[in-house]
Amino acid sequence: MTNQIRTTRTSEIEIPYGSVTYRFDQHISNKQIHRTIVSGAFGTGKSTFLKDYFRSNEEKYVMIRIDPVNYSVNNNDDIFDIIKADILLQFYILGLSKPKELEQLPIAQVWKDFVAQNPLSFASHIATALSKAFPFTDHVSGVIGAINALIKDVKEFEEKWSKEKPPGEVQATAFVDRIHESPTSLWENSAIAEYIRSLVSDVQFSGRKVVLAVDDLDRLDPEHIFRILNVFSAHLESDSDNNKFGFDKIMLVCDLDNIQKIYAHRYGKDVDFNGYIDKFLSEEFFQFSITDAVTQYCRSFSGIENNGARSVLQALLTAFANQNILTVRRLMRFRIAHYNPFVVIKHPVEDQLKRELTRVSKSVSDFILTSEDVSLMLVVKLLTTIFGSLENCVVALNKILNADTEIDETLKDGIAQCLLLPSLIMDKKTNPNEIFIRSYTQHANGYTSCDISFPWMHIGDRYVEIHKWTTGGVDDRWYAQAQYYTKKSDGRALTLSALRDRVKQFCDFVRDKHFVHQMNIVSCE
Repeated sequence: MTNQIRTTRTSEIEIPYGSVTYRFDQHISNKQIHRTIVSGAFGTGKSTFLKDYFRSNEEKYVMIRIDPVNYSVNNNDDIFDIIKADILLQFYILGLSKPKELEQLPIAQVWKDFVAQNPLSFASHIATALSKAFPFTDHVSGVIGAINALIKDVKEFEEKWSKEKPPGEVQATAFVDRIHESPTSLWENSAIAEYIRSLVSDVQFSGRKVVLAVDDLDRLDPEHIFRILNVFSAHLESDSDNNKFGFDKIMLVCDLDNIQKIYAHRYGKDVDFNGYIDKFLSEEFFQFSITDAVTQYCRSFSGIENNGARSVLQALLTAFANQNILTVRRLMRFRIAHYNPFVVIKHPVEDQLKRELTRVSKSVSDFILTSEDVSLMLVVKLLTTIFGSLENCVVALNKILNADTEIDETLKDGIAQCLLLPSLIMDKKTNPNEIFIRSYTQHANGYTSCDISFPWMHIGDRYVEIHKWTTGGVDDRWYAQAQYYTKKSDGRALTLSALRDRVKQFCDFVRDKHFVHQMNIVSCE
């Protein structure tokens, strides 16, 4: 074997959303819905779905997505200031905000007046707010670069107009008066707010609707959750019934059941939650569930090339999805699953065997099976990546109910091929030669002979054997890469419980043989 390190990786996850897309399209396009909630359990893929949906419909919508759960907020009063600065940054990242051209906006004159009277205060305010919005972005170069560029552009604008029009010559305007009001006022009209209104209006002028999405609302501290809800419920534009900043839609993304529990804990179980939340909602909220889509994805899973491992994963992942054990967030971990090949069995070839083996080079010294030959290794690796550890994988397997269900006929051949070598290894682990070598044959003249074996087994209603070994001397070692032969037999039907129990047994084998380190698997034992 060479020392070259090889990595096994799975493909990107593409969930077939199907009917979910249709339902959401009907919901978001409803002209009566101005404010809505997209509700679904944590990890079900709400954020991923929304990104995909608005990316696919960018000719109709612009989504401004903010995630306040990452904010570093000192008190409840300033979270909305941070939200405004974050919104401004998202416009800038999307290329929809050009601070250098502020003078071309409809509010240009009052902007110039404000900048002249308050040199660099706007840039300073944005810088302070964004430092709280993104406190942990040392390794997120794109965000840091956007923040620095935005602040630089605003500074250049302010410096230009503060020099051109000295503060003593500024005429007081209603706008300048308003921005000195308390930042916590429900009728606040700060410089950033005016700027955001102009940006929203500019996008709307191009014919697209602007949607503000506030993600992970239920993961915030209670005071911030209800501050945001209160602001967006009561804080309509003073001169119309439009949403704050003129957004066409405001969308809160959360698990509404969690919000209700937090509300009851904070205000008491007898306080009417439905009446409270109805103040925000224009119509009904959107219940997000993609269990059917995840199940469909698992049934047609094609993330790995090995047919046997793919068949086992299709059967198990579908069972997990059907019983809500599997979420999109967990499925996404497929993208980081990898390990380097290693030796599972290495057994010396005895001198007598070397003389008698007719299809193996006499120079080989060892029989070897690697993790690449035992494809169930890949299955266990991927499942532990999804569920976090070997023990969690076994717990998930134990949760599979109705396990007497017969496995899909189209998967049985692949599953039988995947289980053959692991089953033989576990059953014959005291004598690995039995996997490879035929029993000695006693001839009439007293001569004994042996040769390469064809490992076989009945697995459910499938007979499977390895009917061809690819053999040869590589660094004086012998490597086996199997070609399988499978046919239907008269055995008992292959069921989900049989597959589940065999995989659980192999998990124990992986742990007992200390393969967890080579496979980069987390194990608590």
